[in-house]
Amino acid sequence: MKVSIFLGSAVGGLLSVLILVLVFRAFDHDIDLVLGGSGGQELDLLTTVVLPLLSTFFGAMAGSYYTYRLQVRTKAQEEIQREVYLLRHASLALQSQLNDLAGIKRAMVLPYQDDALRSLSMPVTIGSLGVLERIDQDVAIPLIRLNEADLLLRVQFAEKTYLNTLELQQSHHRLSKEYSQRLSDGGVDQFDISSLSFKTKIVGGAMIAQLYTTGEGLIGALDDGLEDLLAALDGLARVYKEKYSSGKYGFLSVVPFASSVDIFAKVPPPKIKDVKSLMELAGYYSKYYDPASDEVVPIARLAKTDWRSPFYKGGIWRCYFINAVK
Repeated sequence: MKVSIFLGSAVGGLLSVLILVLVFRAFDHDIDLVLGGSGGQELDLLTTVVLPLLSTFFGAMAGSYYTYRLQVRTKAQEEIQREVYLLRHASLALQSQLNDLAGIKRAMVLPYQDDALRSLSMPVTIGSLGVLERIDQDVAIPLIRLNEADLLLRVQFAEKTYLNTLELQQSHHRLSKEYSQRLSDGGVDQFDISSLSFKTKIVGGAMIAQLYTTGEGLIGALDDGLEDLLAALDGLARVYKEKYSSGKYGFLSVVPFASSVDIFAKVPPPKIKDVKSLMELAGYYSKYYDPASDEVVPIARLAKTDWRSPFYKGGIWRCYFINAVK
């Protein structure tokens, strides 16, 4: 593009000179008529013909050169403005996502982070759909040109973490809402003082386990998302400072407030370390179907030490019968 502009201007100037030369050659039998001489007045070929031709040619060359330089400079400025716009747009989008995750964590997690059953206590009233700002994928153009492929991946991964966190939040919201409804149908409010085992009998062990898994997953995703977003924002600010620090373009860097240090701090690990421990505290044991008795019984009954119990009588008899047949 740049070379074509320069060649077009130069060729245009050269053609104008050639046209003048051809005109003079066409009327060389009467050059006085062409140059305006009359009455036998002698004309100086050098000053009248050659010098004007040379000045026209070199003037066209100089004009084309400076036109070319102006086009190059204008194009470069437009590219820089476009790159700065993309970086700024990506930064503002990530800032909006950061604020959204910070709000969810402040409302849902921080008030209950020290509770033993925090995944069951987090409220159902927060149903955020997330912010609409998304990263323009063209931000890859300046980052790749500046050899910042790692930062590009970090920026894209941070936004993906944000979107996954929203999905987890919505899953927990739906489960928590169903959990509250089941308790209400059983005559118990979610925040009533009642044992975990009692609530588990009402809603079922699967519901308790799912709430624990999604709740703790949401807490971890919020911490990871905030960390990833801050790292991506710091990277964008660094690139601007190193590559576009002329002061002509504005850019926003993110520095957390001292009062919000609790939001960006890692949430302590849960007091109930896993689902198995939760089920033991809830007094819930898996059940199985016994085809011999056509009953659904707790699997804990298999662990009885008294093998003379009537529960095992049929099984022991069948075992002896099979061995006798063999």
